Amino acid sequence: MLAYPALAIGITCFAVAGVANAFNIIEGYNGLSNMVAIIILGGLAYEVFQVDDTYIMIEALAMIGAPLRFLVRNYHRGLISLGDDEAYLVGFWIADLSVLLTARYPEDSK
Repeated sequence: MLAYPALAIGITCFAVAGVANAFNIIEGYNGLSNMVAIIILGGLAYEVFQVDDTYIMIEALAMIGAPLRFLVRNYHRGLISLGDDEAYLVGFWIADLSVLLTARYPEDSK
């Protein structure tokens, strides 16, 4: 991929857009994307804890709070949907942190 940077940028943009759209699609199940986001962000936080990157870890832990609060408020009834804007934000945040992690530590992302 390093030989063709334009192709790498295009594939990265396509993947980031795909992750954001995936979170919007699974949000239709009234809160399913929130639990998925918490699990993924927890995994990212653990991974960056191992490589000692506090910036990405703080961002991952801060974003865990929003879906967790939504799950607490929406528990048992499941009547509230996150909405398009918030679902895209959570998906983009996860994709952005993943790209940032692989860009900073390419030796750990094999």
